[in-house]
Amino acid sequence: MEGASYSDFAIVAKDTNIYDGIIDEALREADVPYFYAKNEDISTYEGVRMISSAYTVVLGGFKNSDVISFIKSPLSGLSYTEADELELYCEKWGITGARFTDGIDWNMNPKGYVPMAEGDGAKLSRINEARQRVIKPLSDFNTNIRSAKTVKEQSAALISLLLSLNTEEGLMKEAEGLRKIGETEAAEKTERLWQIICDALDTLVDVLGDCEITPDSFSSLLFVVFSGTSISSIPTRRDKVSVISAGSV
Repeated sequence: MEGASYSDFAIVAKDTNIYDGIIDEALREADVPYFYAKNEDISTYEGVRMISSAYTVVLGGFKNSDVISFIKSPLSGLSYTEADELELYCEKWGITGARFTDGIDWNMNPKGYVPMAEGDGAKLSRINEARQRVIKPLSDFNTNIRSAKTVKEQSAALISLLLSLNTEEGLMKEAEGLRKIGETEAAEKTERLWQIICDALDTLVDVLGDCEITPDSFSSLLFVVFSGTSISSIPTRRDKVSVISAGSV
């Protein structure tokens, strides 16, 4: 009211999450622009969920339900249409385990136990191509983590998978989509996720690089690190009152 900038002020609480719906509502009623600084566990973000799903697939032996869960991730490399076609085909023919990874093209009719009709062959070709595109990186990942002996080698195997799936590019596209629908804060967090994942792996290598570890143990260790890593939002404009948890100051 006396000419100071909103950014000259901050509201600090032990845990601002306790005051969700109170502080922000009061500031809105007073027509005061504000920035609510929240930290969120990155394990809830799509990039980290996709990594978790990839480990579940390979450590579980490519079970049908695990593969289907993986291909539904927008970062798997398949479009929604491709993922749906592949899922329906696998469910219809009970495909699981080695039938995903044996390298033999599927030749069963997508419609089931009926003669092939016009268009069925083209659909089958699309399904085989989608299968190859998603299973090849996972098969290579499976081979790499089985041969890796140390934390450094396990980290390299994971990075190799993420690069083969163009994960960084996928996250940027996801962020672009969020920004187009007005989800600016979520877009900014998604854009930072790739660097956060790389930093987490770098930290593991710096601290435990030469330690011997199994794929299962590395996966568990990695998600302990992820669960303790947060991603905070960034103000969309400068002149705002900041609402901050004391632990983040």
